[in-house]
Amino acid sequence: MKIKFIAYEAKDQGKPSAPHNVARVAWIKKAGKKGRSLDEINKHKKHYARPQADLNYDLKKRYIKLKIET
Repeated sequence: MKIKFIAYEAKDQGKPSAPHNVARVAWIKKAGKKGRSLDEINKHKKHYARPQADLNYDLKKRYIKLKIET
């Protein structure tokens, strides 16, 4: 099983306004439906300097969501 992170694009999606949040979501969105793996995120310090806190925040605010591949 693989866990990926993709942009949340439902009607109730959150809309980031802080520049660093906008940049993080844009980077995730750039991967499209393929999404970004946790490995990719951990290695990408430009947008995810604190991966656990940043991912939790993005998920809570509905900027991104999980995609589970089997």
